[in-house]
Amino acid sequence: MVYRTWRIYKTKWARNKKILSNISKCNICTLEEMAILRAIQSNNKITQKELAKIINKSERTVKTITVELQQKGYLSRENGKRNGSWKVLIEL
Repeated sequence: MVYRTWRIYKTKWARNKKILSNISKCNICTLEEMAILRAIQSNNKITQKELAKIINKSERTVKTITVELQQKGYLSRENGKRNGSWKVLIEL
C-alpha cells in the first residue's frame, strides 16, 4: 500500500514539475507587466502607443510600467528613444 501511494505521489510530482517549468521566471510581475514584456518580446520595435492598445491601458500607464521594469532590471531600451528597440532581460 505504501509503495502504491509513493508511486502515485511521484507521478503527480513529475506532472506538476513539468507544468511548473512552463511558468514564467518573473514571479513578482503583475499581469500588466507580463503583458508588456510578452508584447515586447514578440516585437522589440513596438511603441508605447501600440502597447497601450494591446493591454487596454493609457499611454501614461504604459510609460510608468516600462520605467518600473527598467528600474527592476527586467527591460532595457537600446539605441535611443526615437529609433531604438526594447530588450527583455529576463526569461519569460
